[in-house]
Amino acid sequence: MPPSYENYQILGFLDVLDRSPATANNENPAIVFLTTSDVRTISSRTITEANRRGIGVWHSIGCEIAPPSGNLQMGKAQLLNVGVYILPGRVPTGYGGPGNSGRI
Repeated sequence: MPPSYENYQILGFLDVLDRSPATANNENPAIVFLTTSDVRTISSRTITEANRRGIGVWHSIGCEIAPPSGNLQMGKAQLLNVGVYILPGRVPTGYGGPGNSGRI
């Protein structure tokens, strides 16, 4: 999912986050990608652009609850660019919801 995905929709999201109240207050905004299992990675170009803007990139993949019951849940959201938090001395907090075992 590069910044140009879907007519630059991801780049648009990064633009909005770059102008967000979090950025104005010297905090790190974040984008959380909730994807299907066929999207295994987020483009390095997207992560590079987010790094340049100080935006955290998180990724959570949907999965079926075992045993197969037809119910879905989101996997644990993984931080893909920890440096945007570490370099300015911030500790990222969890983004509750996606990834909590047994919850959709």
